[in-house]
Amino acid sequence: MPNQLKNLLVIVCLFISLTFVITSLIQIQLGSTQVDQSLEEWNTQTANLQVELLIQDHQEKPTHQRTHKTAPNIPTIDEDTQNKEQPYQLIYENRPSRGDIFGKMYIPRLDREIPIISGTDDEELDKGVGHFIGSVLPGENDNTVFAGHNNTVFRNFDQIQLGDLIEIETHEGTFIYQLKDERIVHEDDRTVIISYDEPVITLITCYPLDFFGFTTERYILTGKLIESNGQTITN
Repeated sequence: MPNQLKNLLVIVCLFISLTFVITSLIQIQLGSTQVDQSLEEWNTQTANLQVELLIQDHQEKPTHQRTHKTAPNIPTIDEDTQNKEQPYQLIYENRPSRGDIFGKMYIPRLDREIPIISGTDDEELDKGVGHFIGSVLPGENDNTVFAGHNNTVFRNFDQIQLGDLIEIETHEGTFIYQLKDERIVHEDDRTVIISYDEPVITLITCYPLDFFGFTTERYILTGKLIESNGQTITN
């Protein structure tokens, strides 16, 4: 092969590689911006809700009486539910619609807060960690499934260790899960969304973790609920 042709091929390869890297960096930056905007929106929602509760409490209760105000959408736990000894079984009266920001995930190991979006299409995953609509909501008794991009919200996931905690905040309360298992599966493996008879969290992202672009494998982390609204869960 003539040297000129070899040089041309080298230049073309370098150009393609450089273009890919620049495109990936732009996507990461845009993704980070969208995630930050979604997180700010959730924090604003939470702050507004707290103000609304304070106003309602002031209007409904005498000023000299200090009482606890229950947040909206948290159902009263009746005697039957209490007797089942399952304090983690909360029922969301209003499930979020696709695209709604309905919570925040905090990963202590990475010191990272991530907004939770209902849905796992690209539009949702660009804004935060996506909640698989077919799964239960955080704190409920079954498999709560989340997905996120490995180059944005779940970047540096290789630093995560079994035993680490995942904290989830919604308007229903705060739920803490402890990671117990990890595995690598094919993208078509449906066992990642199987049902459980206990409250479980499943986190899904692309594998290899440091790979940019299309991949057919998924990295899976699963954990169990250990604390619900400040109450320790014993299994």
